[in-house]
Amino acid sequence: MTNWAQHLAEIEGAATEADLNALELKLLGRKQGALTEELKTLGAMSPEERKAKGAELNEWKKKIEDTIASRRSAFGHARDAGLSQDIVDATHSPMFHQCEGLMVDRDVSLANMKAVMTDALHALLGEGIEFRFRTGFFPFVKPGLEIDMRLKTGTTDRWLEVAGCGMVHPTVLTHGGIDPAKFQGFAFGFGIERLLMIKHGIPDLRSLYENDLRLLKQFA
Repeated sequence: MTNWAQHLAEIEGAATEADLNALELKLLGRKQGALTEELKTLGAMSPEERKAKGAELNEWKKKIEDTIASRRSAFGHARDAGLSQDIVDATHSPMFHQCEGLMVDRDVSLANMKAVMTDALHALLGEGIEFRFRTGFFPFVKPGLEIDMRLKTGTTDRWLEVAGCGMVHPTVLTHGGIDPAKFQGFAFGFGIERLLMIKHGIPDLRSLYENDLRLLKQFA
């Protein structure tokens, strides 16, 4: 018998967002999640057993979802507290501009999103750019991905995060009056300053805010 209380304790003790995401997949994953597998056994039960067991599993499902949401919120608060220090250096600033997009339709997939992101980056920065997708957490999408691009300028050679993206969370669609069983969508946000840094080989983000006409006239 599955010890759901122990799983709740594991969620509450998750040390990182990656650990939390792994536990969510382990318990609630659509294909092989522990609770998903338990729900599949209901069909073989008598009506009375099915009713009782179904109610029990739905109660545990809600507890698991609520605990995951609470833990994820705690990680978000911790991250916000770190951002409140307003770290400013060559690639970070508390002030930045973002270009956002959203697509919702029937049969929209993660593959569609990655194709759009890839085409957009090639159109903006050229075919020879280097970029990569990696998993990330954003509250309103599931799954979430981050896009890193390679910045090469002078002695600098490093990966920079330039965008966050992902499949719109079903709850977000529901609150927007859209049936998530019929429609899916993806959303993204590009950091404009970092794209400029990579496109034009600008080594320091701060130079974009100094109002130095010698720099700004190059992009007029």
